[in-house]
Amino acid sequence: MSRASHALLLLATVVWCCAGCDRGLVLNPFADAAPEADLVDSKKCKDVGFIRTARHESEAGNWTVVAPQEVELTAVKILKPLPREAALALERVSGAGDVSGFVLSQKATRGDARSQTLEIINRVLEAAGPKKVFAGATLRHLGTPGTTHDGYPAVSGTVLDLSKTSEEKLHGVRNAVFPLVLGGDLARFEGLPRVSKASGRDFVLVLSTVLRLNEGRVVVTGGVVTLNDHESSLSQASTRVADMADSTMVARRGVATTSACETSSLALPRAVDIIWVIDGSASMADARTTRLHKGVVAMWAEARALGLDFRMAVLSMGRIKDGTRTVGMGLCNPEPYDTKPGRFWSPPDELELFKKCVLKPAGNVSKDRVTGSHGLLNLREAMLTLLPRATNDPRRLRTKAQVVVIFASDQEAGTVGALFSAGVPQYPFTSAVSAMVADQLRPHVDLLLGKDNPANKAYLPAKAKAADLEGSLAYALVTDPQRGCSQRSRGTGYIEVSAALGGWTDHICHTPKGTEHLLLKLVHDLARRVRPFSIRQPAISSTITVKTLLRSRVDGFDVHPASGSLLFYEKSGYTAPLVGDLRVGYLGWITSR
Repeated sequence: MSRASHALLLLATVVWCCAGCDRGLVLNPFADAAPEADLVDSKKCKDVGFIRTARHESEAGNWTVVAPQEVELTAVKILKPLPREAALALERVSGAGDVSGFVLSQKATRGDARSQTLEIINRVLEAAGPKKVFAGATLRHLGTPGTTHDGYPAVSGTVLDLSKTSEEKLHGVRNAVFPLVLGGDLARFEGLPRVSKASGRDFVLVLSTVLRLNEGRVVVTGGVVTLNDHESSLSQASTRVADMADSTMVARRGVATTSACETSSLALPRAVDIIWVIDGSASMADARTTRLHKGVVAMWAEARALGLDFRMAVLSMGRIKDGTRTVGMGLCNPEPYDTKPGRFWSPPDELELFKKCVLKPAGNVSKDRVTGSHGLLNLREAMLTLLPRATNDPRRLRTKAQVVVIFASDQEAGTVGALFSAGVPQYPFTSAVSAMVADQLRPHVDLLLGKDNPANKAYLPAKAKAADLEGSLAYALVTDPQRGCSQRSRGTGYIEVSAALGGWTDHICHTPKGTEHLLLKLVHDLARRVRPFSIRQPAISSTITVKTLLRSRVDGFDVHPASGSLLFYEKSGYTAPLVGDLRVGYLGWITSR
């Protein structure tokens, strides 16, 4: 084949599949110079149903944008544009969840993606108030730091709630974002489309920020939907706005795309036992009653919709007096007249009991209590009753179940606080303080990693072994001045343990909707870990199709934005989960930067 013919093949939309292999892609369809043998049409791919796309390129923005052809792409003229400024409006009007989106480019003003994102957020928040652009604006979620498909630092999934004093069309709210990000007033932008049909007073803005430092440029992708559409399980707006805010649809100008398909096996999800370790002190009362209490309901429902076989239990961070010493209270039992120890709560019928424990982690314990944030110590002691594992005991960890720990507190862990008589030093720590904290936390980390540590022998029952806890995950919802709750102390101890166990940390001071968003993010992260189904190559999320399944959060699939994994929603729940081989088609970028 001639070099010219080869180039034409690369620039065309090529159907590619791993013919004859039993799992995933073996060859790379996105290689800059893929061998001729890779560019073959396979019978396995012919009925996947690839999505037709629209494409827009901008020299000023140095971008190529690819979206489903149902999305109208409109180049917006900027009067007296500054260097690196460009604007594109996106519109999807279908009646099943309208979305108004944008892609914006401007000169970078910060040296990291997080700071650049915060600058944009602050511009939106400052535009709320009497006689301003918005009647109200609140930050629901700062976003998740990461790296784009072409290697740029980014913060994805930033979410803000916006409100207007009167009914307004969706495109009007979207158009108001242009001057907030790029500066000036609305008259500076010509050709802004006004075609959306959806309207309301409350809206959700989702965006991602990509920092191209080598170009001195920041690219912002995003979309706006009505709050009603975003929260409705019957609307496709939440998935569509996530796609518009997803940086996978943007590459540098001139980058080509190719179609690909993969066949992979979807296995039964691994069982999950979740232990919430919650601070029951008075300072956490508002977090438990107005945020966690509502958020766990959404999390429980989402876990069921995702087909997870899960149980949840609550362990208080407080302790009780036992003679001259204090001990942990064990798992929560909310029943006031039940003397039995606490247990795990399971769907479909035990949500109310679990919610009672979230509100009052100590449950029915009536002895003199010692409050405080002793989550690590209490979790360690609880293993004396949770182990050894059992097949079907609500008071023990299940055999082969994934163990997940979620810490929720507005204080540092007591085991760390005990090291410093004058209080935990201000963060960031000196190397000497960091070493002290690490040494103090080592037994707790080793226990949850399933490593042998002589300090843990007293906390393991005779028939249990350290390896029984191997592979445990942990997440921390705490006070962290770097992420939020700046008026509180850092959740030292919980942050470090969660990081060591491969989880992540966020702050406990979110709004109620922010907390709900955070817990949904957590259960999505958990779902893709216990039921992995990842696309092997970077894909444009809005182009992903699965044979025989619709893109739906009711009965179909969705995309986990941070990892590219697929999430599967099933009306039948975990009692009859989807299994077997699935065929996935998508569009991806051929080259990287």
